[in-house]
Parts: sequence; C-alpha cells; structure tokens
Amino acid sequence: FGSVMGQSRCFSHSTEDKYDVVVFGGNGFVGTEVCKALALKGKKVLSINRSGTPRQSFDWMKNVKYLAADVFSPESWRSMLVGAHGVVAAIGGFGSYETMKRINGEANIVAVEEAAAAGVSRMVFVSATFPPFPASI
Repeated sequence: FGSVMGQSRCFSHSTEDKYDVVVFGGNGFVGTEVCKALALKGKKVLSINRSGTPRQSFDWMKNVKYLAADVFSPESWRSMLVGAHGVVAAIGGFGSYETMKRINGEANIVAVEEAAAAGVSRMVFVSATFPPFPASI
C-alpha cells in the first residue's frame, strides 16, 4: 500500500506482466522512438498512452505491449509498474497554457510519483521546447 497525491493504492501483478521498461507517452513523437530503441535491444516494453496500439505495425513492435489508459487514472495501470527496471516519461502536448500545464507537467508528475511508489529504481523524463524562430537562429 502507498499514497500518491493523497490517494491510497494497492499493487498487484503477475510474472507475465513484468516489463523491463514502461514508457508513458509511448505512442508520441519521442515515445515511439524510445519504444523502438528499447525493443530493438530486446527489452520487454509497455507503452502507456491515450490511443493504445498504433495503426501501423513494425517488426520491432513484437516486444512492445500497448495499453490505452489515462495517466490521471492510475488504478488502470499502476500494477504494471511493479517489477519494472525503469520508467520513461515522454508525455507531452500543445494547447493553451492550462492544457500544457496539465499534460506536460501534472501528467508527468503522476507517472513519476507512481513509479517511485512501485519501487521502480530508474526514471527518465523527456521534455522539449520549441524555440522562437527565427530569433533563435
């Protein structure tokens, strides 16, 4: 049992549900490349994302399981973190300030806190910025 953001939770899992790495946002621009790189290294990867399995299929995807889930509903995915060696948070998006704060900030905080509570020892956070062109050239 543990607590994240004031909510208590229970972890349960089976051995077939253990993943080397769990990638949040694994269907996005960066997350897809992270999943691909890990899968090509033979890692068992879980991609947690809003859309589930991509429409296109590639051979490397046989090492990736896709789970359509809302990061703000961790009860649907938290048990999948147990036994993982690492987590990559690659959640991101664009929109209004409030939308970006929720997606780029709060969503990643949930993923990080849940990973820590599950005992995941390694965490990578991926973020990006779009510089103001052409002033930054």
